[in-house]
Amino acid sequence: MPRDTTYLLQGARPARPVPGAVDVKWQLLGQIAAADIVLWLFPDLAIRSLGSYPVFGDMETGAFGLFWSLLFMLGLMNAFRAIDRLGVSAALVSSITLALLSLSAGAFVPLAISFGVSLMLLPPLCFGKGSRRLGGVQGMAVGLLLAAAGMAALRASSAVVSLPVLLALFALPVTGVAAAGLRRLLDGGSPFTAVEGFFGRALLSKGFGPAGAGILVTALSASFAMLAVFSVNFAFPDACLSLLVLLLLVFFVLW
Repeated sequence: MPRDTTYLLQGARPARPVPGAVDVKWQLLGQIAAADIVLWLFPDLAIRSLGSYPVFGDMETGAFGLFWSLLFMLGLMNAFRAIDRLGVSAALVSSITLALLSLSAGAFVPLAISFGVSLMLLPPLCFGKGSRRLGGVQGMAVGLLLAAAGMAALRASSAVVSLPVLLALFALPVTGVAAAGLRRLLDGGSPFTAVEGFFGRALLSKGFGPAGAGILVTALSASFAMLAVFSVNFAFPDACLSLLVLLLLVFFVLW
């Protein structure tokens, strides 16, 4: 299968060619500018804790709060920009679960944002055909909004929602695109080369059909979403959540 093409249905049209290094650099600059604007307008969104871990306790970000906030937002923007139609179900599961967590935390602003994102994801999931994916601008907007909603929920009730909970909630798209980027680096590729269609490319190359791949993506997304909800309700340790997300990343890299 060509590197810059993702087929979700037999005989479907190929997806758009992968943007070149120059295009990706401009996209990254645009993402940084958008994230900076959000953090400038809403400075209270800055991440203040990386979670609570044995020996270290509550790891405060201190002076690096804006850095970790920017990194988190850029990670989600790139993750949701890169997913193809099979990954839209993962985004939808994440946004719905974030809305439920925001409701349980009494954080109504992130509840409204994540519910609105869920509505945005329904058309490409229900009506997308062939190789149609979320799209660059729409995908980045979804990632930015979900990042802001997650940080707002974290700020509103850090005792209920922690950063490892958010990472578990977005584990599938984030680790998927991160693993694809790491594998590209290990193959000697440029870090400024876009990673497109991770879900479709990886699963279909392993022999899954479109229906089976879609079911697997949804099931994995739902599993990590339930893990996030479970951790909130039963005080599952942040260290265990972070370890599970890391193991998922290693699995995708080695797969």
